[in-house]
Amino acid sequence: HAEVWPEMLSALRKHGWRNYSIFAREDGMLFAYVEVPESFEAALAVRKRLTVAGRSSCLRTSRYLTVRIRTRTWLCSGRCSIRISFGECTNTTRCYANANQTTYAMRPAVLAVSCRETGATAMTLPPFIDTHHHLWDLENNPYPWLTDPIDHFVGDYSIFRRTYLISHLHADAEGLPLVKSVHVQAEWDHEQDPVGETAWLQSVADSSGSLRMPHAIIGYTDLSQPGAADEIARHAEYANWRGIRHMLNWAEDPKWQFTDRSDLMDDAQWRAGYSALADHGGSFDLQVWPWQLESAARLARDIPEVPVVLDHTGMPRDWDDAGVKVWRDGMAALADAPNTSVKISALGMFAKEFGKDAIRQFVLDTIGIFGVDRCMFASNYPVDMLFSSYADIWNAYDEITSEAGMTDSERERLFQTNAEQVYRI
Repeated sequence: HAEVWPEMLSALRKHGWRNYSIFAREDGMLFAYVEVPESFEAALAVRKRLTVAGRSSCLRTSRYLTVRIRTRTWLCSGRCSIRISFGECTNTTRCYANANQTTYAMRPAVLAVSCRETGATAMTLPPFIDTHHHLWDLENNPYPWLTDPIDHFVGDYSIFRRTYLISHLHADAEGLPLVKSVHVQAEWDHEQDPVGETAWLQSVADSSGSLRMPHAIIGYTDLSQPGAADEIARHAEYANWRGIRHMLNWAEDPKWQFTDRSDLMDDAQWRAGYSALADHGGSFDLQVWPWQLESAARLARDIPEVPVVLDHTGMPRDWDDAGVKVWRDGMAALADAPNTSVKISALGMFAKEFGKDAIRQFVLDTIGIFGVDRCMFASNYPVDMLFSSYADIWNAYDEITSEAGMTDSERERLFQTNAEQVYRI
């Protein structure tokens, strides 16, 4: 993007837009999210103002650009947010781009202005707890999978391979009623002491400006190691620690493996480490594939003193009829264990295109299987910025539950009070 980058900066600065983030995607598109301190009416004039933006031949005309106004997203105390995209154009003549610069041409219909219209219906999104997010400080803490990318099933994840602190979460949630949060271990280097991540997160929660977030910390311990019980005890020394996540995803294809063994949930030594959670009032964040849920249900029934919180909606990878049936059967088996609950999140990882219509059935099926009292919502940010904005995730949950006719009491449990009880926050 070397040629279009300075033109993009020029276009942003020409109009006095100073607060923005620029991202580059694998498909060649360059885009920016821009905060514009203007009214709704002023935002409508953005297209006209962009007609003189930049000097590059591919930016000379706004003839084929459109402005799309959306309400209830990117609501930031009356300010507007603008998304401007630059990328590959399939019609070089239409965009007046040189043939050898097509990867830098501006796409048609790439400007989106999102703000709240004066007098528009107020947001219905209730106060919520984000029960699954991550933070990482790549300058000071060790996260090998972020500093040296791996072959991950989500594809190119360079967009979030950067430091993401509590201030970044607050910025992404600006204008939304985020009241508390739960941090889930982010794969701190397994060769180093994992309690270091819990200690760092506690210092974040205790710092000024954090709004006491994260209110709950789910750390990492390899439960199969002989010293797991002692390590859990060290985690438990920190006030906000609430439990452990040891990812257990197993499949024959190495691309879908998060552990090197398929039988850990039945292994005696692993179960000994798992059982030690009960000694400190800790819960277990369970991450598995749908075909592992019946084994997880057996684990939950065998050791009922450890609360189990299923991550990421049970990770429904396959959305064909057969795959959905495996997922539903597994979810039903796990829900039969009374010491289980579930976080509805990360559906963008498996949806071809994120949106409320794409994820609706998984959201409603999960609530139907586990019941309103055992479900919570989460963002999985910043990982899920690959698929949607923070606001779009929460607005989707809001609209799905509202359109399903759920009562205010049911929505309050889903968005807040269930999480307060499960994570004791």
